[in-house]
Amino acid sequence: QIIGAKTNNHYIIIRSYYIIGEAYQKQNKMKEAIASYLKGLDLADKFNEKSLAGSIYNGIGVCYFQLNDPKKTEYYLKLAAQAKRDANDYQYYAFISANLAALQIMNKSFEEAIRILKEVEKILLSQKQDKYLATIYNCLGAAYQSIQSNLALTYYEKSLEFASKYKDYLNIMISSQNIGDYYFEQKKYPQAIEFMKKAIATNELRPEDQYKPMLFARLSELYNAIQDFKNAYHYKKLETEVNQRLFSVQKQK
Repeated sequence: QIIGAKTNNHYIIIRSYYIIGEAYQKQNKMKEAIASYLKGLDLADKFNEKSLAGSIYNGIGVCYFQLNDPKKTEYYLKLAAQAKRDANDYQYYAFISANLAALQIMNKSFEEAIRILKEVEKILLSQKQDKYLATIYNCLGAAYQSIQSNLALTYYEKSLEFASKYKDYLNIMISSQNIGDYYFEQKKYPQAIEFMKKAIATNELRPEDQYKPMLFARLSELYNAIQDFKNAYHYKKLETEVNQRLFSVQKQK
């Protein structure tokens, strides 16, 4: 903020309020986070910084989600998605819209989630931004999971197709896991194991994070279901080891 004020750079000042808000949010100080975000938002609106405003709206929405206020969460996520769209920031427009749809899925409003996602799909295609469709298709799969499971698989596979095309490792991993989970529910264990292992292999290409122990746990459950207790134990052990490493890293921060 000091540098921004000295150089009369409003972008740096707005960004600093956003970063301070994020820091408070990580410390679970939601009221302080919202206060900082709102200061940044006033300036973002004044200087018509739509993309920054979108990031701030999203931050406020996340805070209200943590405060268990679904109405305000939805309100600010909608503003965030619209601001990102207006700024032609299609990557985060897709990401925030997927979070907005996920909120509807949590509330079992599956048709509303599908409506949101189909609208985003149409906009991304019209703007030739298909590199961000993997995120939308993964979420569409989740929306259809409870009402039309065959379509869920179709969208998970479409997500994997687009994620693979653009080397989007996060969505390759998530869509592979989702396909694995789908086959697990159908008791098609060989296919489930195949896609869960694909998810783990993709995870190895990314920095180690909370996804890895979750994937090991899921694969352990799969092997347990087919009474392959040796492999079930092997992956359960890997899950524990990674969790311990992640905990040690977090403790040192």
